[in-house]
Amino acid sequence: MMAGSDNDSKTVNDSDFVDRTGALMISSPSTKVPENQTKKNELRLVLVGKVGVGKSSTGNRILDRDAFKSKRKARSVTTHVKTRRSELKDRSVLVIDTPGLYDTRNENCRQHVQDAIKTCINVGAPGLHAIIFVLSTATRFTAEDKKCFEDFFEIFGETFFSYAVVVFTGADLLKADKMSLQDYIGKDNVLKSFLKQCGNRIVAFNNRDPAPHEKETQRHLLISIVTEMNQSKQTYYTNLDFIDAEERLKKIEKMKEEEQIKKLEELRKQLEAKHTANIEALLIKHKEEIDNLRDQLRENLEQQMKTAGKVDKQNKCIVM
Repeated sequence: MMAGSDNDSKTVNDSDFVDRTGALMISSPSTKVPENQTKKNELRLVLVGKVGVGKSSTGNRILDRDAFKSKRKARSVTTHVKTRRSELKDRSVLVIDTPGLYDTRNENCRQHVQDAIKTCINVGAPGLHAIIFVLSTATRFTAEDKKCFEDFFEIFGETFFSYAVVVFTGADLLKADKMSLQDYIGKDNVLKSFLKQCGNRIVAFNNRDPAPHEKETQRHLLISIVTEMNQSKQTYYTNLDFIDAEERLKKIEKMKEEEQIKKLEELRKQLEAKHTANIEALLIKHKEEIDNLRDQLRENLEQQMKTAGKVDKQNKCIVM
């Protein structure tokens, strides 16, 4: 099997940028996408997932070479969109690597990833054959993984699950624990639900040190799944899908913003009502205290007047 060279690949560097309309602005002619990119037997795949699940190493296994920088670390190695291509037998495969979600170094990570996805869709013209969602078997399926699925569903739109293929990295860990992928998935109903929405298109990858036969088997299985999926659809995930997703996301965000404003307004009214009620209660209490004080003063004055009257009578008796 012959892997493609770096001359067959394209990288979007820091000098490239995306304008707000989503068009990729190429900084130099040398980064032009090859004309053969749209040939019939080409596969265009984008890797997505959260930080540290092994997206870049998965890309290397798909391309059968060390095309992307990859390290086992909690922080994202990929900070910008990068693309690499390999010629595998009679097929050209273009893999687009993207930054991971939940990178703590980036305060606006969600927007950064969304902009990166916008870039990769333009790079992957005329369309993406599959969205490779990468999960790791190093840990159990968590609430953050669930949130990651939901975030990419919002970013890509309703057609996300139609083009999604799930790659579980860490097949070597499962093998060491004498577990199958189905054993790992187990009875996790939340994970099962997401996989079902993806058409149960799943593959386990050993990215650490697979034997040549194992590398070929897992790559062949993934490509077969993607090919079969696209043959049944006869469509790509295109920029129009993403624009629809963006519009839908804007509407969702606007609804969330309006809902948040409504909640804040209700909270303001509640606090204002509570504050008003507290003031009224204080005024009533203050009025009662004043009334009590007046009554007490009046009683004291009456008592003093009575006492003064008795003394005056006594004095008159003494004079007489």
